[in-house]
Amino acid sequence: MPTALTAPMRFCCYWTTLDMTQSRFRPRLPVLSACQRDLDTPPVPSKRQPPPLDIAEQPGAERLSQAEKDLCSALRLRPHVYENYRGIIAQEMEKHGRLRLADARRLLPIDVNKTRKLYDFFVDASLIVPA
Repeated sequence: MPTALTAPMRFCCYWTTLDMTQSRFRPRLPVLSACQRDLDTPPVPSKRQPPPLDIAEQPGAERLSQAEKDLCSALRLRPHVYENYRGIIAQEMEKHGRLRLADARRLLPIDVNKTRKLYDFFVDASLIVPA
């Protein structure tokens, strides 16, 4: 005489049976190599970069070098704001002798990505000695 199944066992057996029956009817997808998958996937939409800022007519642009003008244009910083940030960084360098990126982020009230680019530019220009 078969014993009655308890509720959890019936539930478990029911879903196991259901999964087995569904797997037979599930369509098989072709196995693609990594190269084929990369070609078949649609490109991920990226963030559009804003156009560079035209700083030729901005006040203070004549005091900047061409590399600084290009940086200000790419980061969309006005020349007088850039000079202010450069002065803040120079003061901190005089005080401490070294400057970490975390210190620059704390000092400059702008986006961390812009701070990173400014920091790298100042290190390349030897204005900052990295800690």
